[in-house]
Amino acid sequence: MWGGFAIFWESGATGFWGNSGNSHLAPGFFALWGIPFVVVGQYLIWGRFFYAGWKKARTYYGVTNKRVLVLSTGSSRRVTDAYFSNIDSVSLTTRSDGIGTIEFAPEPGVQSAWGFNINRGRGNQMGIDLSRLAFFDIDNAREVYQLIQSQREKVRQQ
Repeated sequence: MWGGFAIFWESGATGFWGNSGNSHLAPGFFALWGIPFVVVGQYLIWGRFFYAGWKKARTYYGVTNKRVLVLSTGSSRRVTDAYFSNIDSVSLTTRSDGIGTIEFAPEPGVQSAWGFNINRGRGNQMGIDLSRLAFFDIDNAREVYQLIQSQREKVRQQ
């Protein structure tokens, strides 16, 4: 809605549908006024997907014998980790091609009528909160999940 209206506004302000007879100052002002709204609208329509891809391409995951690590190297470097002894639960979601997401101590949530977790990813339009401790869209997710579970079991036995 935002992006569509912003484009509608901008096309009207630039005279796409002809001159509306306004003063000579108004069309230029209205055209400039609409530019930030068009930019935000374009981000909401498709830019957020590029941003999420850019962020995922700069995120690295690691599993050691004692903990899991997530290193994000986007605009700033951030390391998130958890020791296996502190992880209560691990969940795995996979696609048919083997790519999947592993979440550590996933948030409980209420399922909507469409099957989405309502509490997941609050404040994020795509439902993916890259700041949470999780391995998002990784290859061979089931193998990594089994590795994590075996390391958790070894830590529990110590």
